[in-house]
Amino acid sequence: MRVDKYLWAVRIYKTRQLASEACKSGRVELDGKAVKPAKVLEVGGQLEIRKGELRVSCKILAFPRSRVGAPLVPEFGVIVADGGTFSQNGKPIRINKTIPGDKHEKQDRKISSRRRKEARDVKMWE
Repeated sequence: MRVDKYLWAVRIYKTRQLASEACKSGRVELDGKAVKPAKVLEVGGQLEIRKGELRVSCKILAFPRSRVGAPLVPEFGVIVADGGTFSQNGKPIRINKTIPGDKHEKQDRKISSRRRKEARDVKMWE
């Protein structure tokens, strides 16, 4: 199986194009050497992927026929990111984490009912 197709199938990248671009830019290594997207993988190989500051290591166990669901990923590869595995209590951990200070970052706590009602009342009088 091709490197870019494997990275897409085990959900390390959202699209094959992103996986292919990562290979072309040298962010994907197979057994310590940079690889091209069309390189054919073998079972037992070790992939090293750099996604920003995150380093992902993947030992290839098998090849999926097509893209698999997140719960099935451990059957095809042991994926480790920065020393922690991608499955915690049987639930996969997301690779694409929010950046601190990002406008889409969740608030630390919920807005209280009192504050929500006050905001609603202010809007009614405007």
